[in-house]
Amino acid sequence: MASQQKFHKGDRVQWSSGQGTATGTIEAYITEEQTVEGQTVSASSDDPRYLVKNSSTGTVTGHQPETLSIADSSTADSASSASSKDSGSEGSNSFQKGDRVQWETAQGKTTGTIQKKLTSETDIKGYTAKASKEDPQYLVKSDSTGAEAAHKPSALEPID
Repeated sequence: MASQQKFHKGDRVQWSSGQGTATGTIEAYITEEQTVEGQTVSASSDDPRYLVKNSSTGTVTGHQPETLSIADSSTADSASSASSKDSGSEGSNSFQKGDRVQWETAQGKTTGTIQKKLTSETDIKGYTAKASKEDPQYLVKSDSTGAEAAHKPSALEPID
């Protein structure tokens, strides 16, 4: 089933993530397989994807068009704080180097290992993780690709 492009480069969009609603910016519309940040994004003219830069983590991932919607201003500004306030979220845990964690991606759950806690803005492959002492993030190395990315604690779940 072919779908038409409905978003454009620079559009602010939102999608449902494992810990609430995430927001980001459209980077591109693709209709063929592409490798992005060490991950293969499958796409075709019948099954296209949008490459979206996550506002919280700075990572770019592929999303199916039907999973995205235009971000309203309140969601765009408060998505990360809303998801971190989610009661019962496993993500409120404090992680240590070497801890095994999992998180949601467009392709499903992914696992990895905590490399370090980030408490200041940190450049990761050209993206700036907006971490601070008050709002730390964790540098996580993916088990499947070896790629490193910053994640907010609310997006991570510990693996026993």
